[in-house]
Formats: sequence, structure tokens, C-alpha cells
Amino acid sequence: MYEKEITGVYYNTCAIIDADGRVLGKYRKNHIPHLPGFWEKFYFKPGALGYPVFDTAYGKVGANICYESHFPEGARVLGLDGTEIAFNPSATIASLSKHLWELVQPALAVSNGYFIALS
Repeated sequence: MYEKEITGVYYNTCAIIDADGRVLGKYRKNHIPHLPGFWEKFYFKPGALGYPVFDTAYGKVGANICYESHFPEGARVLGLDGTEIAFNPSATIASLSKHLWELVQPALAVSNGYFIALS
């Protein structure tokens, strides 16, 4: 989601919601792309919340957002901190990224000992 902290400070944010509907917290995207077609640094600030892990009714959940799947440290921190299920929501299109998702997501999960839910 597009999170406005104050005027001029915006984050690409993922809310973690438990089975009962309670918002457990949020994760703000740390790696902001600045590539042709992906000029997010013009409007998003990098998050500074680290890589939080949330206890949910279904297990320990963590998240990275879209482009961050290309950077191993977030997945590694989540794995070291006990994440059992890692979500990586994305706004990309299959024709552009599907082949990368099919390689990167399982590799991150296997190397860090948790499950990945592709979205």
C-alpha cells in the first residue's frame, strides 16, 4: 500500500493482518528501484523498520516487497529471526518477471528454511 507518513514522505508498505483481522504491524520496503520503467525513488523513501517478524495464528510471518527479492539480506534476516512464511507482494507483470519469480522465490525459501507464498 502507499503509506503517507507526513507530506512528502511516502513508503511502499505491507500491513500484516492476523486471522482475526487485527493489524499486527507493517513492513516498509527497504530497496527502492531506480531503473527504466521503475522510478520509485522519485516518490518512495526507503523503509527503516528493519525486517520484522510477526507472530500470527498460522505461524511466524515476514515480508519483502517486490524488487527486494533480488537482494538476499532481507530474506536471510527473516530466516534467522524465525520466519516460517515469507510473503513478497508484487505489482509487476508476469511477462516481465515471471521467470525471475520462479527462480528467486524458491531459492530464497530453501536457503533460509521457510515457505514462500507467491502473490
